[in-house]
Amino acid sequence: MFKLFRTMLVLLLVTAFAVAPLGTGQVLANLEETPEDIASDELVEELVEDLVEEPVEEELVEEPLEEEVAEEVMEEEPVLLMLAPEPQNQGQAGTTLSARITAKGFWYRDYDWTIEKTGSVDELTLYVGETATVDYSVVVTASMEEFAGVKGQICVLNGGDRPTEGLELNPRVLFKNGPGPFEPLPGATTKITPAEQLGPGAEGCYDFEIEFEPVPGANYKVDARVTITNHSGWLGVPFGPSPDADFSLSNQMVVTNECIDLTDSLYGDLGTVCVGDLDENMQKTFEYSYEVSPFGVCGTYGVDNTASFVASDDPTQTGSDSWTVTVTVPCVDGCSLTPGYWKTHSMYGPARYDPAWALLGEDELFFHSGLSNYQVLWTSPSGGNAYFILAHAYLAATLNVLNGAGTTPEVDAALTAAETFFDDYNPTSKLSRTVRSHAISLAGLLDSYNNGLIGPGHCDAFTALPQN
Repeated sequence: MFKLFRTMLVLLLVTAFAVAPLGTGQVLANLEETPEDIASDELVEELVEDLVEEPVEEELVEEPLEEEVAEEVMEEEPVLLMLAPEPQNQGQAGTTLSARITAKGFWYRDYDWTIEKTGSVDELTLYVGETATVDYSVVVTASMEEFAGVKGQICVLNGGDRPTEGLELNPRVLFKNGPGPFEPLPGATTKITPAEQLGPGAEGCYDFEIEFEPVPGANYKVDARVTITNHSGWLGVPFGPSPDADFSLSNQMVVTNECIDLTDSLYGDLGTVCVGDLDENMQKTFEYSYEVSPFGVCGTYGVDNTASFVASDDPTQTGSDSWTVTVTVPCVDGCSLTPGYWKTHSMYGPARYDPAWALLGEDELFFHSGLSNYQVLWTSPSGGNAYFILAHAYLAATLNVLNGAGTTPEVDAALTAAETFFDDYNPTSKLSRTVRSHAISLAGLLDSYNNGLIGPGHCDAFTALPQN
């Protein structure tokens, strides 16, 4: 049995020697047999002869001790080591890199504001002295943008004695929920291609920023594959280090432009408006009325009204909107005179006669009063008689119109309303408080017209009369 084991071992060694490739470092010059080679051949022949000539009965062969077998194997191992091929030489000319990375998460919620200004009318016709009320509305609207990400810096050191070639940095965001490995976050990557390569021993630092949609409850890190195409041992293949760093978004949300300060050119300060003040449509509305001032000269005027805002956090974020009302003030002919003028310039004197009386008639009956126009004009409104108070203003205004003085829609409406009053009442009628108040109001408006506060304006007695 021992001889059989020994023979098989030798055959294995011979086979290994026959098929083993020559190492790149072997010297093939000496092809002559050495004494060691001759001894090996004789040993093989001897073992073969033993197998052929001396068959061994299994029951008569003593099993060799394990120690003896081990010694035999150990004696043959140096032959195997000597025949093993030498490793390839992988050294290549190039350079080396090292890199480090920093990362800081950010999470912003930013509000963007718009403003709209409107008015109840954009055109008005007002006569001299007239006013009008315009209703204005200011609406501010906020919209929200929320974004998160990571920003940091990658610093790369060229540790070799050659300039880098094809330097490129590819930072990306990785995440995980709970245990397990980090995974790339889809779309959360960027690419940096430096404008210049790094010389031997030089270091370059490159800023990066990556925005991404936050994953609820996730942990984050960022890594960067930094590669060159002339790295030692990897010529022509992008290769290099991949530094990484952890970062977090927890409790880092920064809210900007949550409030604005609002003003209006006509109303003044409208106050501060914040997101919490808005309705479900993210809007807030301000409404107010403004009286357009009277104009003393005919022409066309623009009443401009501008509402504007400034963001509380960012003074560069502003907005405004305007509404313009175009006011037309007609130029009317003639001028107006008071009841005192018309009392003394009738055919009864004592002042020079004004021919406008001829168009009305001094002696014509004044509605249902039982008195003539001239008599009513000279009747004192004793005790505050509303009938005669209105009658005086009405007669003077009527004579002014007959004399060529221009009117306004407001004056025309007052004259019509006064005629309705005189059709319904007489000097002795009992007037309700409402009716009396209305009559006094009409008289006040017509008196403003007669005195030139509204309409074409007042004229003196000399310019009112024909000059002949």
